[in-house]
Amino acid sequence: MRIRVVLSGIVSAAICVIALWFPWYMMEPANIAPDWAYVDEAAILPAWLSTGMLVFCGLTLFAFGWVSARWNWAGNWRDSLLAGAGAGLIAGCLIYDFIGTFHFGLSGQEAVLRAFYTEVDDVTGLTLFVDSITETATQLYFNFLLTVAACALLSAMGGLASAVDAGDTWGRPPRAPDSWLFRIPAYSLTLTGCLWMIVTIAAFSVLQEVVIDAVVENELSGLNSFPVLISFSAYSVGWVLIFLPMSVTWGWLLRSWRGAGL
Repeated sequence: MRIRVVLSGIVSAAICVIALWFPWYMMEPANIAPDWAYVDEAAILPAWLSTGMLVFCGLTLFAFGWVSARWNWAGNWRDSLLAGAGAGLIAGCLIYDFIGTFHFGLSGQEAVLRAFYTEVDDVTGLTLFVDSITETATQLYFNFLLTVAACALLSAMGGLASAVDAGDTWGRPPRAPDSWLFRIPAYSLTLTGCLWMIVTIAAFSVLQEVVIDAVVENELSGLNSFPVLISFSAYSVGWVLIFLPMSVTWGWLLRSWRGAGL
């Protein structure tokens, strides 16, 4: 992945994080917690701000997918698509890390926060607790995939759209490093995905057992979610993080074998 793709993704992510900070960090928590620090500022902001900022971020990702493709001198639709998708992939990860985790984690804990100042019995409290754990896990992990995929798709569309003017090149010609440098991200993502999966299994196997034991021992029948989704959501994301970059390396192997006449 070229440095120009990386820079395009970082800049687009920074713009989107700043834009989403207002609805996701100032407005939404104020609707849940009455003592939120920005409750007065949130009352001034319009109700359509969240939708407007999402549309703005979509247009930003599309535009920087175009920038990534033209800045990298992509000469055909395939290179343009890949340049845009690479920038969107980086942008999606950064957007999720800096603002998405807060937003989706807050969504998972919403029931607990709304009942924070309410006195409840043990069964009701445990039910809220178990539901919040399950909801937080599903919100965080499934929306990670959704966020990254949406950002990569929007930027890829921008890069693909730029192919209509493939002769439009920006800046100096990009460097042409050895081909093995372009394969490092796929290898490193596969390895880090495996390490992440090991940590996830070690942590979530214990958490899953504790939550299910609490449900059985206290006979919690009013749950709104299924505790088995805690580990299922985490493991699903883990397998995607492993097999998606690994499948790219399989494609390289198959292409090499075909080129060798095997």
